[in-house]
Amino acid sequence: AIEYLHKNEHIPTHILIPILEDRLKMLDCQTKGWLLEGFPQNREQALAMQVAGMMPKHFVLLDAPDAVLIERCLGKRVDPLTGDVYHILFYPPDDAIVADRLETQQNYNTDEVSSRLSTFQRHIDGIVQCYEKVYKKINADQPVGDVFAQVLLGPTGSGKSTQAELLSKKYQLINVCVDSLVKEAIVKQSKIGNGIKLYLDRGVAAPDGLMFQLVKERLCQLDCVKKGWILHGYPRTREQAVRMTEIGLEPNRVYVLDIPTDSILERLSLRGTDPITGDRYHMHYNPPGTNEIASRLRTHPDDTEEAIMKRLSAYQIFVDDICEFYEDTVKHINADQDPHTIFESLEAGIVSPLPIRPDTPF
Repeated sequence: AIEYLHKNEHIPTHILIPILEDRLKMLDCQTKGWLLEGFPQNREQALAMQVAGMMPKHFVLLDAPDAVLIERCLGKRVDPLTGDVYHILFYPPDDAIVADRLETQQNYNTDEVSSRLSTFQRHIDGIVQCYEKVYKKINADQPVGDVFAQVLLGPTGSGKSTQAELLSKKYQLINVCVDSLVKEAIVKQSKIGNGIKLYLDRGVAAPDGLMFQLVKERLCQLDCVKKGWILHGYPRTREQAVRMTEIGLEPNRVYVLDIPTDSILERLSLRGTDPITGDRYHMHYNPPGTNEIASRLRTHPDDTEEAIMKRLSAYQIFVDDICEFYEDTVKHINADQDPHTIFESLEAGIVSPLPIRPDTPF
């Protein structure tokens, strides 16, 4: 086998199989079981394993588009001193010194990776046929290691709803918008909804107890437990964040969408709705086509500068305390960009390894 490696040639199956068989017969494999990665690489090897009696209980295929795999491979970097592996986008080093000395992995150029993928695609169907009864395909175009529990923080007009929708579609997370929860509860005339309505009708915020119960019930439903969730519009105070954590509703990532006040005012105060057609416009980004339409546009009371500043002030009072509480999982995102650029920044955080949380987070 060494001679073939020195010549940079593939090791023949009749040599590989006995080596593998000897390893799987060792005591640790016999007592603990084994996990074989990257082998067999073709149908011939799969059949030879079966002839030798090496039959796995499970055959798992991690499947992802070629473009995604190429991006992952091309972004890999290695620290020559420690051997640690990083990715320039998904898992960059925190230390600038380490970042400066990273090296590109050998054979990780576009042509080489594309060639290896082509070889894989040529053989995979034949391999799968050998393991049809124990075969399972997993979507590998998603983050690893956790059931997602994400919180999006940000002032009014920062794009939380847009980003939550994009994340929900890409990663099949349950999109939990607290404002929508409140409206649904009121429409259904649930006990919590009726309680909240009493306060909203008087123009005051609903108490924490009612809001917490509303959020708790939604996040504890089966779809959120199984698929994970992306929560926006809550928590709005440190106390709310603490109560969530106390009952195990602790997000593993918290994103803060930062945007200047001037940009918020521009986004919201210049919006208008046509009362005849219901169409919505923005004087800069989506202006009406005629002066007649422009003259009849109406601004929502929530989009006046006074109303916007009031909501922004309420957010700014508490956001620093919330960030301090979630300090180990907070990531600030520049939200004064186009939606897809913001989404790329969020996604880069999602696919990075989870931060190590302290035993006592507060």
